[in-house]
Amino acid sequence: MKYLLTLIITSLSITHVIGQTQFSIVKTGYADSFDFLSRESGDFKKLRFNHSAFVIKHNSKVMIFETGIGKNIDQEFRESMPFWAKPFFEYTLTNSLKSQIGNMKIDSIYLSHAHWDHAGGLTDNLGQRPTISKEEFQELDKNKLVHHRTFPIHFKNSRPKSFKWTHKPFLEFNKYFDPFGDGVIIFVPLPGHSFGSIGLILNGEEQKKFFVGDAIWVEKQLDGLNHKFCISSSIVDRNKEVLTSTLIKIKAMRDEHGYSIIPTHDSEIQDKIEYFPKWISIN
Repeated sequence: MKYLLTLIITSLSITHVIGQTQFSIVKTGYADSFDFLSRESGDFKKLRFNHSAFVIKHNSKVMIFETGIGKNIDQEFRESMPFWAKPFFEYTLTNSLKSQIGNMKIDSIYLSHAHWDHAGGLTDNLGQRPTISKEEFQELDKNKLVHHRTFPIHFKNSRPKSFKWTHKPFLEFNKYFDPFGDGVIIFVPLPGHSFGSIGLILNGEEQKKFFVGDAIWVEKQLDGLNHKFCISSSIVDRNKEVLTSTLIKIKAMRDEHGYSIIPTHDSEIQDKIEYFPKWISIN
C-alpha cells in the first residue's frame, strides 16, 4: 500500500510538471527613439523599443515565438537594408536568442511575421524551420517583398512552413490554430502590419497573455486606438485600414476578455514582466 501511494503521488507530481505552461522573454537587442514615433498621440518622451523573442514551455515541449535579432545581424543589416532606410532602423544587439538559451532543445519556431527584426535569429542555426501563416508567404514573394522590411537571407537556409487554420470563431477572431489541441496556446490572424501577421494567445488558469507582434508597437496605442505615427506606419505597415480592424480586436481582447497585451517591441510592458532566465507560469 505504501508503495502504491508513493507511485500515485509521484505520478501526480510528474503530470503537474508536464502540464505546466511557462514563458520567458529573451531580449536580443533594442532601439532608442521617441514616443511620438510609436503612436499618433505620442510625445517627445524617449522610448526604448526591444527586439525580443519569447520562449514557451508547454507539455514538455519548447516553442519559440519570434527570434529577435541574431549574432549575424550587423553583416545582414549592412548587406540587406537599403541605404536610405538604415537611419530609421538603427539598433543595438545585446545577446542573441541562441547565445542566451544555449543548448535548450527547440521543438518549434513561430514568427508573428517575416520582418528582419523578428526572423534575424534564424541564421543562428536554431534547429527548426520557422512556421508562418500561409498569408505571410506573400511577404517573401519576390514581386511583393519590401527590402527594408524582410531580408531573404534569413530564410535562405531555413525555408518556412505553414499550418492550417480552423475556420471557426475564437473570441474576436473568425479563425484560429491550436497546435496542441488543448486550448492553451492559440494562434490568431492579425493582418495589416504584414499580409499574414499572427498573434499568440496563452490561456492560463492564473494569467491570460496575448503576444501581438507588431500589430502595435506599444500597448498604449490601444487607449485611443492609435496607429503608429503616420511616417512610421507608411514605412512599416502594409494596410492601415485592415490594421484598424486588427487594433479593435486587440483592444477588445484586453478590455472585454481580460488579456494582458504584449507587443514584441514594448519595453515598458516587458520590463515589468522581466527577462530570461526568469520564467512566468500561467497556470
